[in-house]
Amino acid sequence: MKLFLKIFILCTALTYMLIFVGALVRVSGSGLGCPEWPKCYGEFYPPLTSLEMEKRLFEEHSTGTKLTEKEAGELAQAFDVRNYNVLKAWIEYVNRLCGVILGLFMILAVILALLKARNHRDILTLTIVCFLLTVANGLIGSKVVTSELNSLIISIHMGLALIQVSIMIYVCIKSWFIVNKIEFENNETTASLKKFAFGLWLLTLVQICFGAVVRSRIEFINKTQPLLNDAEMFPEIGAIKFVHIGLGALIALGTCVLLIKVSKNVEKLYPGIVKAVNFAFLLVVVETAGGLLYKHLGMEAILQLYHMWFGSIYIGLLFYIFTAMTVKADSQFKQSKIIRRVLIIVIFTLSGFGYLTIKASKESEQVPMVAGPLAKMPLFKLTEKDGTEFSNKDIAGKVTIINFMFTTCKDVCPFALTTISKLYKKYDGEERIQFLSFSVDPKNDTVEAIKEYAAKMGITNRQWAICRDDNIDMIKAIANSLLVSSDFPENHSSRIILIDSNGIIRDYYNYNNSDSILVLQKNIEKLIREMPNGP
Repeated sequence: MKLFLKIFILCTALTYMLIFVGALVRVSGSGLGCPEWPKCYGEFYPPLTSLEMEKRLFEEHSTGTKLTEKEAGELAQAFDVRNYNVLKAWIEYVNRLCGVILGLFMILAVILALLKARNHRDILTLTIVCFLLTVANGLIGSKVVTSELNSLIISIHMGLALIQVSIMIYVCIKSWFIVNKIEFENNETTASLKKFAFGLWLLTLVQICFGAVVRSRIEFINKTQPLLNDAEMFPEIGAIKFVHIGLGALIALGTCVLLIKVSKNVEKLYPGIVKAVNFAFLLVVVETAGGLLYKHLGMEAILQLYHMWFGSIYIGLLFYIFTAMTVKADSQFKQSKIIRRVLIIVIFTLSGFGYLTIKASKESEQVPMVAGPLAKMPLFKLTEKDGTEFSNKDIAGKVTIINFMFTTCKDVCPFALTTISKLYKKYDGEERIQFLSFSVDPKNDTVEAIKEYAAKMGITNRQWAICRDDNIDMIKAIANSLLVSSDFPENHSSRIILIDSNGIIRDYYNYNNSDSILVLQKNIEKLIREMPNGP
């Protein structure tokens, strides 16, 4: 029985590790770091570099057949080589690896339970249930990938993981009691507190699942309305946010009530219960503070990570309280201070690791250089909307967003400029960001016409320059250098072009595609961070 207990404690620790890594995958955006299941870009481990991933497109696969050039092209389109992120792929890979290791140890735990715990039907049954939950969650995990992070599947995945870890805590404590021959005592006080703790656990489980839905809703809003800031996003989440906040308030109140009830009956309870309730109260304080920080600091990834981690620790703690509530108050057995110290060290180590991983994940997201380092903004000297000269020196050292337009355009231009206008308003006053529009119709787009058009658009300063030249060949030369159409005016390019502070073309974006605009916004901010005086 002792060997079973040790293995099952290890399984419980691995389950928590899997929950922690899963949360890290979620907040770092690594869920599709490996877009296949169970393989990762054709192999059972992620490529170490983008070059290695490209090679895999032509290498032997499990069938032993080589990919044709056409098949490789289709695979390259499905797996965006240009945006491959090594760190995110390995974060997701570690998540899967933890799942596989947990599965192997759960098989061992079931075998030991059949051999050592046959006389304890509840422990044997729940061990098998935990194994089945491990398998089920593994299958659901594969669906999370193939469904491209469907919010309902993610919520089920999270909920089952928390139910599983709670059952595992129950099995560990029951086995521990059997090994140490702990005595139990049921009375009116412990029975009442036990029901209260279970109700609080159930409420927290529902709250965490609602939290997963809220998180998915935020991700959907970010995807469909990428230019909203946190203040604008809050009303868009819908009524579910109030349910989430309300449940959080109920849990905080319930924990306070539990703390008061336990404090009034200290002499009737096992001392470990008192310590656990105090720790649970501390976690609620931390979680509440985290929720308030969301409002002031925005949905920072590190805050989301700690919020999910501490929530999962809290729910496990509640089930410990529920399970150990009936232990006799005067029970005597050797308690290991080393285990407690190791647990504290592990929690702080994981927290630090999570912070560093998220930081590294952000830093690893490089903006592609689609046309190579030699594709640069050409030299130019044009007339701005206010009649002054505008040239390369005005965009030097700045991240520049470029498009082509003309004021009498009734087709693409109004929609493209509306999208750019939202970016302009978002980054208004940011001196390191420049917006630049080139007029492709010098005959109709006089300085006066452009100035009037800019006023209607709400463009009030030189941060958004609209430039023209009497010689259309000058604008055509700029378009050719930027690798877009110079068939002016009707067939001008509608793409938005991102130029870095060194004048190099970084990427192109579609004005009418929300995913593309979300990537543009992220890439603007990445380029700002890359600058010598970036944040």
